[in-house]
Amino acid sequence: MKQNFYTNNKNGGLMKKFQILGLMLVILLISSCGKGGSSDKVKLQLKLEKGKTYEYLVAMQQAITTEFQGKEQKMQQSMQFGYNFKVEDISTDSITTLSCTYTSVKFDMDMVGNSSHYDSKDSGSSDDIMSKVMGGFVNKSFKMKISPQMRVLEISGMSEIISSFFDSVDVPEFTKNTIKEQFSKQYGDEAIKESFQTSFMMFPDKPVGVGDSWNETIELTKSFPIKINISYTVKERKDGKMTIALKSEIETNKETSKTDIGNAQMEYKMSGTQDGSIVVDEATGWIVNSKINQKINGTMVITGEGQTLETPLNIDGTITVESK
Repeated sequence: MKQNFYTNNKNGGLMKKFQILGLMLVILLISSCGKGGSSDKVKLQLKLEKGKTYEYLVAMQQAITTEFQGKEQKMQQSMQFGYNFKVEDISTDSITTLSCTYTSVKFDMDMVGNSSHYDSKDSGSSDDIMSKVMGGFVNKSFKMKISPQMRVLEISGMSEIISSFFDSVDVPEFTKNTIKEQFSKQYGDEAIKESFQTSFMMFPDKPVGVGDSWNETIELTKSFPIKINISYTVKERKDGKMTIALKSEIETNKETSKTDIGNAQMEYKMSGTQDGSIVVDEATGWIVNSKINQKINGTMVITGEGQTLETPLNIDGTITVESK
């Protein structure tokens, strides 16, 4: 009897232990479920390391179709810029100051039978004025200030870069001033600020996880006066990387759609779409890679000397970003 009593008590003790362990496991599971919503989300922020250099490659390809005097005109162009971004400073309010240096430039352009090619890594590239000007970017630097939400706050130094390489180009003064004015519009401080904002992205002010979406708007005023209404959606989180799908609606920025060109005025009337994906490193907020497809259609209207010329303008393009 004593042996049986001892055995029963022993088994009973084990049962109680199993019950306690089971109860603890249930509590842990409930606790984990309660915290699952926050652990499945992350707040994306730019958190680079001061003194570190990040490599960046941006490539743009465009097929442009227009019409002049009833004849269709086609232009193919591709441009590729390599950058080194060195983190110079991070302020107390987390504003990051980057020193951005052009490490390489490559472009190909074919328009109405006229072509131009330049590759800063190829000594056999063209020696025309366009090549000389584009080659002037290499090893030149400018400054960028960017917020934790990846909003480009300020670009400085581009005007000095443009002036420096135009001063060394040996062409007639009128030609030089005309090209310089055009380059200042496309590559000045504000134009580069807009360009980088479109190749970057803007983070929301709250944690996001798979399935979450947010919207942003970018207004361009320098190259094409358009407004881009963007919708971002998180598609995947894996190995510390977040994949985000992008869809955009493009419309004319009516406030800046008109541009003076000598004695005439040019106006764009455009609409279109963008779609693609962006992969972000969750720890730093830096873009790992992205690809955005762009389709823009509309008309270009030139008015001057009592005449109005309206011509269709269609652009199919792709913008890719790769970080190393």
